Amino acid sequence: MIDDLCRSRKRSDCAQRLVTAGLRVTRTRLDVCQTIFQAGDRHFTTDCIYCEMQSTGLRISLASVYNTLTLLANHRIIQRLPQFCSQAYFDTNLSIHVHVYDEETGQLSDADAPLADKVLRIVPDTLGERPRYDIMIFQRSARS
Repeated sequence: MIDDLCRSRKRSDCAQRLVTAGLRVTRTRLDVCQTIFQAGDRHFTTDCIYCEMQSTGLRISLASVYNTLTLLANHRIIQRLPQFCSQAYFDTNLSIHVHVYDEETGQLSDADAPLADKVLRIVPDTLGERPRYDIMIFQRSARS
C-alpha cells in the first residue's frame, strides 16, 4: 500500500512538472517522466529509458521515448547534454555542474565537489559570463 502511495505521488509530481512547463499530460509523457525521475538526479540515454520501461512491462516504442525526452528537454524539464559520443545523454539535474565521462567504461557522472568547484571558478574568468555552461571532462585510462 505504501508503494502504491509513493507511485501515485511520483505520478502526480510528474503531471505537475508537465503542466508547469505548459505541456499536455498524456500517458506516454507521464510514463517516461516517472521512469526518469524515479531514482532522483541521473544521466541516461534514450535506450536506457526504453529498456527500463520495457522491463517493467510498459509498452512503448523507442521513437516515442526519444520524442518524449526531446520534448521534455525542449521545455527544460530535463536537459540534453551536448553530443560527445555515439549516444545522446540526458540529465535530470538542471543546475550548472560539471560532468565526467569515462571513455573506457562509457560511464557518465557528475564531478565530485572539489573538482567541480575548481572548474566552475576558472570557467567564467576564461570564457566570460554566459547564462549556461556545458562542461565535460573526459577521463582516459593511462596507457603503458
